[in-house]
Amino acid sequence: MADLEALLKRLVEHRVEFVIVGGYAAVLRKSVSVDLGFGPCHILNLNALIKAKEAMDRPRDRQALLQLRAIKQRGGKSRRG
Repeated sequence: MADLEALLKRLVEHRVEFVIVGGYAAVLRKSVSVDLGFGPCHILNLNALIKAKEAMDRPRDRQALLQLRAIKQRGGKSRRG
């Protein structure tokens, strides 16, 4: 627990904005694995990312929500692919 408290303190000190979305197992269930060349990385799936952005509710998140919802309407495909 001390490690988590230290991490959170450092994030706040460096003005890093974050949201806690749940334990590892909960996040893993709502993620997809992407190979980045040096190994796999789990990222939130589209629905989970939308929920996280809704929870943050910052101006830039509201802007991102417009784009994410448009991607979702197109079946999860962006213009790039």
